[in-house]
Amino acid sequence: MRDYTFSNGVQIINCTPHIIRFDDNGQIVEVEPSGVLLNAKAVETVVATSPVTLVKTVFEGDVDGFTQIAKLKEQLPTALLVGSVISAQAYAGLVVGMTPAVGFERVAPDQKRMSISKFSIF
Repeated sequence: MRDYTFSNGVQIINCTPHIIRFDDNGQIVEVEPSGVLLNAKAVETVVATSPVTLVKTVFEGDVDGFTQIAKLKEQLPTALLVGSVISAQAYAGLVVGMTPAVGFERVAPDQKRMSISKFSIF
C-alpha cells in the first residue's frame, strides 16, 4: 500500500485507480494509486413516474470495501482515504473526495490540480 504526506502534514491514501495530481504550494505532486479500490453500486429509487420516470440514485459500499477501509485505518489511522465522489458517497464519513486547487476549478482534466487542504465529505 502506498501513502503520501503533503507539506502541510496531511497524509493520504489514493483509493482510486488513477494518479491524482495535487497542488502542494505551487508544486505538482502526483500520487500513485495505492492498489486499494473501493467499489460501490448504484441503487435507484423511483420518486415519480409521470410523465417521465424520475429516480434518486444513491451509492452503496460493499463488504469488501468496508473490510479494506478497516485494514487501511488500522495501518495508518490518521491518513485520509481519498476516493472518487462515488466512493466518498458510498463510504460516507470514511472516504473523502477531492476538490480542485484554487485556480484549477475550470480546467481540462489533464490540467486539473487538486487541493491538499480541502476535501469533500458526504
